[in-house]
Amino acid sequence: MAQNSPLLRVSQSSSPSVLVGSTSDSSSADHSASTLLQPAPSHHYAVEGFFEPDRTFPEELDRIPSGSSVLDAESVVGDFGRTYHQFKQGRYLLPNDGAEQDRLDFQHAGMTVLLGGEHYLAPVSNPKHAIDIGTGTGIWAIDFAEKHPECQVVGSDLSAIQPPNAPSNCAFVKDDAEEEWLFPWKFDFVHLRFVFTCFNDHRRMMREAFKSMNSGAWIEYQDFPVTQIGSMDGQMEGSALQRWAFSVMTGMKTVMGRDIDVVANYAMWLQEIGFVDVQEKKLIWPLFATQEMACSGSPAVESQCPLPFEFRQLLQERSRFKERSYMTSRNEQLPLLRDSAVDPYAILLGDSMIERMQTTGQSASLDIWPSETLLSDISLQSLQQSSTTELRRLPRVFNAGVGGDKFENILYRLQGDPERQLPGLVDLLAPYKIRLWIIHAGTNNLHPKRGLSDASIGSLCLLLQIVSHMAGLRSRVLLTGLFHRTDIEERLVNEANAKLEKLARAMSTTMTDTSVVFIKAPQTVMRNVHLVDHVHLNGEGYRLWVETLFPQVIDNLEQVQVSRVDVATARASSIHRT
Repeated sequence: MAQNSPLLRVSQSSSPSVLVGSTSDSSSADHSASTLLQPAPSHHYAVEGFFEPDRTFPEELDRIPSGSSVLDAESVVGDFGRTYHQFKQGRYLLPNDGAEQDRLDFQHAGMTVLLGGEHYLAPVSNPKHAIDIGTGTGIWAIDFAEKHPECQVVGSDLSAIQPPNAPSNCAFVKDDAEEEWLFPWKFDFVHLRFVFTCFNDHRRMMREAFKSMNSGAWIEYQDFPVTQIGSMDGQMEGSALQRWAFSVMTGMKTVMGRDIDVVANYAMWLQEIGFVDVQEKKLIWPLFATQEMACSGSPAVESQCPLPFEFRQLLQERSRFKERSYMTSRNEQLPLLRDSAVDPYAILLGDSMIERMQTTGQSASLDIWPSETLLSDISLQSLQQSSTTELRRLPRVFNAGVGGDKFENILYRLQGDPERQLPGLVDLLAPYKIRLWIIHAGTNNLHPKRGLSDASIGSLCLLLQIVSHMAGLRSRVLLTGLFHRTDIEERLVNEANAKLEKLARAMSTTMTDTSVVFIKAPQTVMRNVHLVDHVHLNGEGYRLWVETLFPQVIDNLEQVQVSRVDVATARASSIHRT
C-alpha cells in the first residue's frame, strides 16, 4: 500500500521551498522555490528502486520506540490517558506524549529515506536563519542545525517537547504560527512537514512566512492529502481506509471547523501570496508493510503497525483477570502455540462452548477441524451434496477457548499479563496469517434476569475490533449465536442474539475491510434434549451445531478466496492493457 507524497517546490519573494528553481518577480526580488510533499494518484507516478522486493529494508527505519520522551509540564490529560498541548488548547488535535513523539521520530526517519538521505530538497545556500514550523520533537531542526553550524535555527511548536541538549545554534519556542510573527530577523529557509491538520487558515500562515523571509529565501512544504490514500494497483479504491479518510476530513470540518483537504491548494495559494517558480514533485510514501516485510519480523514494521494505542489502553481497562483464564493460557494454550511446528490457519476463540470442542468433540487444538467426532465422514458427504462449495476439513485450527470466560476474560487473554509473565494472544498471533476467526462468547455474560447488558456489548465490540485489526484486510471474523439454556428465559437469549447480530452488521459496514459475520445457533439444538447440564452441549448437540456451522465457515473462506482472485485478475488485466 502506498501513499503518493508529492514535493512542491516554490521560489518566492520571501518564501522558500524544496526543489530548486528561483526567479525574479516584477519587483525584481529573487524568490526561491519551496517543495511541497503531497500525494497524487499512485498510478500516475513511480519512483524507481524505492522499497523494491529485492532490496533490504532501509536501516534508518529499523528501529523500535525509544521509550524516552520529553514532557511538556503544561500538557493536559485527555482521553485514554494521553496528553495534549495546553498552550492554545484545542488548536492541534494530536497528542504530545511519548507514543506520539516516537511516531514523529519514526516519521522523520521515513522521510529521510524517501528523500534519499536528505532532510530537504530546496537549494538552500549559506542560510543565516531558518525556522521549522510544527517542529514536534525538534529532530529536523536539530539535524539541520548540525548540518549548518553557521545558521541560527528556530523550532516552533505548540508543545515544548524538544530535548534540552540541542546544538547551541538551535533554539525552540512555544508559538502559534498562525499569529503574527515577531522574530527580530528574517529567515532564509522556512520548513514545514505534515501540517495539513495544523492550521485553520493556511494562507494566513503563508503570508506571515512571506513577510518574515529574506529576498531569495526558500520555503519547503512536505505534506500529503489525506483524501488521496491509494495503491499502485488500484486495490484501495472504495476501501474502508479511503472511507475512513473522508470521514476524518468531514469530522474535522464539522467538529473543529477545519478543512484538512488543503494540500492540493498549496501551490496556488503560494503563488497568490507572491511566491514564484512554484514546482511540485510527487513521491510514493508507503503506509503499510508488504507481506514480505510483515513476515520479516523487522522492528520497523512492528513500530509502524502496532495494535493502536487506544486499543491497548481499552484492553487494559476492560480486561479482567481470572485464575482459570490465566492457568489455561499459561499451562496449555500458549506452550502449544509456541512449541508447534505448524502455523495456525484459523482460530477458535471464546468460552467453554469452544473449549469443549476438544473434549466432548474430541477435536484437538492445532489439528484438523472439525474432527470426525464433531462431523463424521458420512455427514460431511451428505452436506456436500447440498453445497456448491467443496467442503474440506480445515488444517491447523487453534482452540483458544476457556471455560467460564466472559468477554472481559477473553480480553485479558488477548492482552496478556506482564506482571505474571503471560504473553498475550495479540502479540503471539501477530506473525501468523490467520485466515479465519470463529468466536463464541457471551454465555457467561448473560444475566438470568437482565440478559446481555450494554456494558457487555461494549466489551464485545472492543473484542471484535481488536480481532478485526489482527485479522487484517479481506479476512473473516465469524461471531456465533448463543444457545438456549435451562437457567435463562428463551426471550433473554433471543434478545441477546439480536444484539450480537446487530453489532456484527454494524461493524461490517463501518469498521474495516474485515467482515464480521453473525451465524445463528441452529434451531435443531434443543435445551431439553441436547444439554449435559444447564448450558453445555452434549455430543449430539455439538454434532448438530457443527453440521450447521461448518458449511458457513467454508462458504466465508471461499468468499475471501474469490475476492483475492478478483484482485489478481485486476492486476493481470492492467498489465495486459499496458
